[in-house]
Amino acid sequence: LKNKQIVAVYGGEQYSIALDKLGNLYSMGNGIAGQLGHGSNKSNQSPAVVQALKEHRIAQVSVASWHVAAVTDKGKVFCWGFNGTG
Repeated sequence: LKNKQIVAVYGGEQYSIALDKLGNLYSMGNGIAGQLGHGSNKSNQSPAVVQALKEHRIAQVSVASWHVAAVTDKGKVFCWGFNGTG
């Protein structure tokens, strides 16, 4: 995340999400439930931008043990990760 202006960092169960000033999300850590947002269950040791949200400016983020919810500056909601209980 060098040269990125990070404004918030969120921690889940063995993973982290970072939000930069431009509204981009980065994730790293254990991806076993898809909670990193990269379309797979692979883990990332280094921060990687969540490409699926690149065209959106993220304004708010909430994380739990194995899932993430993000709200854009236009009010769209995106959720990903474990969905075992609805």
